[in-house]
Amino acid sequence: MLFDKWFTFGKQEKSASVCKERLQIVIAHERRQREESPELARLRGEIMELVRRFYDMPSNEDIEVIMEKQEEQDILALNIQIPARPCS
Repeated sequence: MLFDKWFTFGKQEKSASVCKERLQIVIAHERRQREESPELARLRGEIMELVRRFYDMPSNEDIEVIMEKQEEQDILALNIQIPARPCS
């Protein structure tokens, strides 16, 4: 048993570096998915234009667009902070 641990010690370092590399790939992939695509930016702008027809909206920060993936489905969620009073 002790003999095996001596000769497998170097393999643990390789395993750790492989694990670290895989984790970096996963993190990079998740960051890429979070970035807003041009289509999503355009959709956000068009929705804001539509909402501004009826409400005074100071900026695009009043809308939050959330893209999620659940199993094999893409989910688009919108959170729009609409003022209490419509345009006059």
